[in-house]
Amino acid sequence: MKIGTSLALIAVGLVFAYAVDFEVPGIEIGTLGSILFFVGLLGLAVSIGLEVMDRRARSPRPARPVEPPRREPAPTPRERWDPVVPRDEARRARIDPADERTRRMR
Repeated sequence: MKIGTSLALIAVGLVFAYAVDFEVPGIEIGTLGSILFFVGLLGLAVSIGLEVMDRRARSPRPARPVEPPRREPAPTPRERWDPVVPRDEARRARIDPADERTRRMR
């Protein structure tokens, strides 16, 4: 159902619901008009949604530049992890700098 068909169903449904004043045995014209109106609204919503999705699929998207993978710089000798001397400052403060073993570890 295209947009034009949906608008036609909405118009016919509103005419049947509010402007027609005759009776057909076994059919409520007002109820038929309301049904046509709501079917037209549903068709209009679906048609617009499909049209928007189709336009998005057809529109060209700008190409994103491909970035090379980021590499972290190699650690300097001071930044390397030393299993004997802890890295956090609180533990380093407890080590006695006058101790011969700690001077060799640094």
